[in-house]
Amino acid sequence: EHTPYSPDMNPIEELWSILKGRINPEAYATREEFVQGLKDLWNGIDQQLIQKIITSMHDRCLEVIKQKGQATRWLQISNITFE
Repeated sequence: EHTPYSPDMNPIEELWSILKGRINPEAYATREEFVQGLKDLWNGIDQQLIQKIITSMHDRCLEVIKQKGQATRWLQISNITFE
């Protein structure tokens, strides 16, 4: 039995992690300003970074198979940016 949710196998989770590391909610006076700041950060994500994350999915899938569904090295590095 394996968990249906695994952040290391979900590219969007890695991108959200990057955004969370770059935004300071306390720097915004209103919710609207915060949302706009988040949108600006999202639009500023380097396309090469996105491509690296997507390209890594094949290797991640192979690692999950190799580990028989157990934790992989990708889980430990899923919060690292590739800049």
